[in-house]
Amino acid sequence: MTAFDSAEPDRAGSLSSAGVVSSGQRADRRGSVLADWLSSTDHKVIGHLYLITSFSFFLVAGAMAMVIRAQLLGPDNHIVSDQQYNELFTMHGILMLIFF
Repeated sequence: MTAFDSAEPDRAGSLSSAGVVSSGQRADRRGSVLADWLSSTDHKVIGHLYLITSFSFFLVAGAMAMVIRAQLLGPDNHIVSDQQYNELFTMHGILMLIFF
């Protein structure tokens, strides 16, 4: 008996003959992959989630940095108000120091 002859368990846990999925099986429910990823304890999945999250925070903080640089491009730019500039500067710093 070789590795190709053995029956593999399917997602429901029942063995099918020679690894063939029976036609009566339902496909995964919509959203179950996302739920599996978000509730996983597998270290590889957690690593992927960490990389995805840190890259998305990097992109958001980069967009904030571009707005800050556009505001400082000239002496009298009014792309954002003074209050919004201070908020952008603070949020950019927090995102880059803590979340990235």
